[in-house]
Amino acid sequence: IQGWLQGDVVDVVSKDGEEVAIIDDGTGVALVDRQFLKASFDAIGIGWRPSRGMHIQVLGHGAFDEKDNHVFMAHKFSDLTAEPDRLALWLCEVIETRSRFNSLLKMNCA
Repeated sequence: IQGWLQGDVVDVVSKDGEEVAIIDDGTGVALVDRQFLKASFDAIGIGWRPSRGMHIQVLGHGAFDEKDNHVFMAHKFSDLTAEPDRLALWLCEVIETRSRFNSLLKMNCA
């Protein structure tokens, strides 16, 4: 399932030698794995390292690891820590997405 996740990094753990962020979006926590981003980041010299207290938005897909933990495989990452209106913007994105989804449902059901 593709989607986006936005929330606070509450911890950073090591998984298979890589740092993985644990993000809390207000409804629960999930691991954010950046393995898909690592090659791209390394190629252009971006050394993103998650740290506790960051507020991040990631696009990607959900999965489960071997311990049945929710893992979000990130395809795109944005650090919104310095954005003062990040929560308001998040709510606007949710409202817009819900509105578009409802419009699609109405078109498909007509």
